[in-house]
Amino acid sequence: MSNNIDDKHDGEIPTNNLNAADTRQIPSNQLIVEKAIETQASELVNIDTSEEAANNANATDSSEPPAKQLNSEEVDEREAYHDLVHYAPICIHEIGLDGCLMSMNQAGLDMMGLKSQSQIIGLPYTSFVGDENQSWITDLMYKAIHGQAIANFDFSTVIADETRSFSSNFIPMFNPRGKVVKIMGVSRETTEEVQAKDALLQLNLHLKDRINAAIKELQDSVDTLSETQSQLVESKKMAALGSLVSGVAHEINTPLGVCITASSLLETLTESLQLKFDDDSLSHNNLKRYLDESEHCSRLISFNLSRAADLVQNFKQIAVDQSGEYLRSYNLKRYIQGILNTLLPKLKDTSFEINLCCVDELEIYGDPSVLTQILTNLVMNSLCHGFENATSGMINITVLRMGNSVQLIYRDSGCGISSENLDKIYEPFFTTKRASGSSGLGLNMVYNLVTQALAGSIVCHSELNKGTQFTIEFPCELHR
Repeated sequence: MSNNIDDKHDGEIPTNNLNAADTRQIPSNQLIVEKAIETQASELVNIDTSEEAANNANATDSSEPPAKQLNSEEVDEREAYHDLVHYAPICIHEIGLDGCLMSMNQAGLDMMGLKSQSQIIGLPYTSFVGDENQSWITDLMYKAIHGQAIANFDFSTVIADETRSFSSNFIPMFNPRGKVVKIMGVSRETTEEVQAKDALLQLNLHLKDRINAAIKELQDSVDTLSETQSQLVESKKMAALGSLVSGVAHEINTPLGVCITASSLLETLTESLQLKFDDDSLSHNNLKRYLDESEHCSRLISFNLSRAADLVQNFKQIAVDQSGEYLRSYNLKRYIQGILNTLLPKLKDTSFEINLCCVDELEIYGDPSVLTQILTNLVMNSLCHGFENATSGMINITVLRMGNSVQLIYRDSGCGISSENLDKIYEPFFTTKRASGSSGLGLNMVYNLVTQALAGSIVCHSELNKGTQFTIEFPCELHR
């Protein structure tokens, strides 16, 4: 008889003419198949089956004991085993050592779109796996024939014009002498899983493309914003430069205009004097009037030329030189004290005081002349604006070490700055005392010196009638 797993339509498995080896293999085979159905794990299983008994059930071997009849309990076990395999929801099939199918259960036939086992028995197993998979699956089958269990190999093939996917195992079946007599195959269709996985992969790829596109779009936006920002900064710089040049031209125009007027008047007076001298009509009074007027014109010219020179010097200081030519180490307290000593004549015959609070051994590296310009402009700003109508006042300068930075706090007790003017104090030529001769360049120069020459920051806090405070921070070492 055949040891194949027959389809119910092809007849039941016989229950007689089985030798001892056949009776021993039934429970063991049943456990193997049950294990394969539940876990699809691949294990090397020793099955007590006889190749000779499987292919020649009616043959008589003088070396083997005579076959015995199966009792009713053994028949029930074999029926249960047959039903278990036949009605299992996964494909269970047997492959001979020649690589051809020996049997296939109903689930396998349904998967293949077949009606009976006669359509598959004797056909090569690889004829059902697709041309592209035959080579490597043949290699796996060869390993199984030589006793190696093959677990969970996946493949796809076309069945009835439809691509189907499967996950399979090869389990070698051994006889009592440890020889492989056939291969038990267990397959599970995974078409829906593979399609879902492919769909998810495609979705991930699509999402990745969208994310990359979004990132590129964002990067382009950032680049555009950066470029726009740079253009705005340059535009602002040009606008500030234009305002600065315009302001300088306006400020210098006044004293130079006075000089031109005075020199023209002096020239006219000189010509008139020359004519009187030539025709001998020059009197003592004419000469005295000429001398008085020429002296007045000379003073106007001298004063306004000095004013124009100061404006030009301030304009030069606004363009901060960061060449590092004058960088050196110096003691901050001693240097600030020296600056304040040079300002003492400005405080002579006044009730204004300047107090300095600074640690003694604070050494910094930088251009000390920058600090001179900053403190000089701050003190002069307090005297000219903060204490304009005051008879007394106090200026406190506090210097602190903040890690690798210096914090300089300058505070006066003057009249303070209104909130509407506070945001404008660093603008070039902004001043509330233009009628008094103020150029409006002092605090603009301070801001440029702090932020550019010292690579620091400056913040102003002020309220009307509550004084003004400038907090300046800059590194202890600059360009060392």
